[in-house]
Amino acid sequence: MALSTTTDASVDVIAQKRLECLETLNETVDTTIAGLFCPGTWDGWLCWPDTAAGTSAYALCPSFISGFDPTRFAHKVCGENGEWFRHPETNKSWSNYTTCINLDDYEWRKQVNLIYETGYAISLIAILLSLAILSYFR
Repeated sequence: MALSTTTDASVDVIAQKRLECLETLNETVDTTIAGLFCPGTWDGWLCWPDTAAGTSAYALCPSFISGFDPTRFAHKVCGENGEWFRHPETNKSWSNYTTCINLDDYEWRKQVNLIYETGYAISLIAILLSLAILSYFR
């Protein structure tokens, strides 16, 4: 089971953004880019415009993804052959969102998770100890 970084409320936002993207892409069917280009696309989070071959498209990171900094930029690489870059492991078109991660938020969440894990460990030790005492005095 894959972990999702989206909430139920953001699913509606994603659906709305997808519709807006498709409308935008349909309005701009006549491209002004000469030569080879990668066609505009929706990748599930962002809308990417037609992009000249051998260049990259940049877009602000989505604000509806928890842990992303919406002031940073994601990018998608258009190859020299006019096709979007494909991830070597999955062979699927890939957008680079690694630059979107809010590192301060990430570090804070790691600290909070450490506190949770410590609390769970203490709780487990306490319940095991209480079960041992209960078993001994039975």
